Amino acid sequence: MNNRMLQRVRKAAGISCMGILLSCTGTPQEIPSAALTGGVEMPVLGLGTYTLTGDTAVRAVKNALKLGYRHIDAAQAYRNEAEIYEGIRQSGLKREEVFVTSKVSPKNMYTGRVRESLEESVANLGGYIDLMLIHFPVRGEGVVEETWKVMEEFVDAGKIKAIGISSFKQAHIDSLMRYARIKPAVNQIEIHPYYNELDLTAYNESEGIVVEGWSPFGSGVNGVLSDPVIARIAGKYGKSPAQVILRWNVQRGVIVIPRSTVPEEMAENMRIFDFELSQEDMEAINSLNRNEMWNPLSDPDVMPWEPMGEIPVPTVGRTDLPEYFPVCRAAVDLHIRPNPFYRADRSGISIQQDVVYADRDGEQLHLTIVSPRKAEGKLPCIVMVPGSAWRKQVIDPEHAVDYARRGYVVTIVEYRHSGIAPFPAQVQDCKTAVRFMRKHADIYRVDSDNIFLLGDSSGGHTVLLAGTTSGNSELDTDIYADCSDAVNAVAAFYPPTDIYGMIEFPSTIDHNSPDSNEGAFLGGLEVASNREKAWQASPVAYLSHEEIPPVLLAVGTKDELVPANQSDRYAMHLQNLGKEFVFYNLVGASHGSSEFFTPEMADTVVAFFNRYRKP
Repeated sequence: MNNRMLQRVRKAAGISCMGILLSCTGTPQEIPSAALTGGVEMPVLGLGTYTLTGDTAVRAVKNALKLGYRHIDAAQAYRNEAEIYEGIRQSGLKREEVFVTSKVSPKNMYTGRVRESLEESVANLGGYIDLMLIHFPVRGEGVVEETWKVMEEFVDAGKIKAIGISSFKQAHIDSLMRYARIKPAVNQIEIHPYYNELDLTAYNESEGIVVEGWSPFGSGVNGVLSDPVIARIAGKYGKSPAQVILRWNVQRGVIVIPRSTVPEEMAENMRIFDFELSQEDMEAINSLNRNEMWNPLSDPDVMPWEPMGEIPVPTVGRTDLPEYFPVCRAAVDLHIRPNPFYRADRSGISIQQDVVYADRDGEQLHLTIVSPRKAEGKLPCIVMVPGSAWRKQVIDPEHAVDYARRGYVVTIVEYRHSGIAPFPAQVQDCKTAVRFMRKHADIYRVDSDNIFLLGDSSGGHTVLLAGTTSGNSELDTDIYADCSDAVNAVAAFYPPTDIYGMIEFPSTIDHNSPDSNEGAFLGGLEVASNREKAWQASPVAYLSHEEIPPVLLAVGTKDELVPANQSDRYAMHLQNLGKEFVFYNLVGASHGSSEFFTPEMADTVVAFFNRYRKP
């Protein structure tokens, strides 16, 4: 540990026994604590609760406390404070035995409800709060300053023991210090091996601010838990990659709050105080830095919070939802007049139906091929996957006609639906369809050097996965293996990009239960209890510095089924990685509404594809 950490951290007695962090008397082993300003002590390991709500949150907190955790991280925006306190109550511990953090919501800051919201949080969390943070350095003249002054009043009144900040960079801290009567005790920022924030951590320490790292595993982005350097170090110490990453954090003086609902994972995360990484290993992990945030929306320089209108409360499914993110700043507004009665002119268009391209799981899979009759030479090809919530599709060539009239052969894919086969069957079938068209390019007048993907809703999800994972054997088969699955570009309308994230934001339908569309897609599983599986089925999980084709995203501003945040996150990851993409907000459009199926939208997509046609 560095000298600063040695000064701040108090090591507790006790040894590991019986497979979980218990003393041999059977009582939980104490987790070391860091000393905050004002004499407050904060355990260096806690439980994150982002997205944990209802009974799930209660159980997670209760289980964590029984294992020995004494630090729980909550937030007003998570809408789980009351559940956190209920978990403490059910654990049998006294409130004063547990360190609880919460955060002032940006929404409450903008609407002038800071004082009222703090009173609510104090009541929700048992009469006081150990640490209260400003959740984000929002824009707006005097908004942060006014919030901080109210928080100072609550410290004076004994309702809050310590106050701090979250996602603040140096400039935001410098600004705060000019008027803060009570200096921030903690700055909670994103930290993991691919985004190590060494400079910002050092600056916080120079100001006497303890650093707390959220998302220590990067939510799996770019496979940090499977990084070969971390795997090598884990093998050296007989520890898991997760334990090595957590130890790397606390050893450099960073408090960590990994999230989990699985007791075995919680116990594993605690077993980090019986070994110490060598300086060489610390430097090896430091060298992994890519300045790669898993959630670019947490960067105030990229995606600052701004006042927003009210988000409709879902009428079905979850009602205990965290607050919404702002719309991606990379997006361009499109104003397309809706026309639900529009039908494309089919004159001069050939439609071949029931073309068998594969036989899987006892089912013949078919293509519908739409092409211009009189075009000469070979034509570029669009492999189109219609949305169906991954359930049985209705194949209708109507929307393919507009693209055929613009000089493309359009292949509509029938894939194995979730009632036959779960993920990754749908992605595999899409890739097989691409290969089929290449193998039979001469028959269908297709230019095999110019193949593109287009999908909407679940079809958008499928084409994003298929288009950006060329060469990934786990998402492919050996059918037509002599042909490439690579494509020139991908267009996706209102796609789910993070399956687990579908349960986080407002929607009018259930996205979590085993019978939900997402649950059925995962094989009849509850999404919330199967995060790893959900992540494997998410297009955002496969974005990296590897070469991927350009992407067009299009979402409706009034989508009631797939949160706009899904495309926001994906677009921001693309932007952070320096990838080529365009992002359109169709103003006033809803999920699957007619604005997406118009000549104007076909023109937009074709213009995008034409940029990437090879001669």
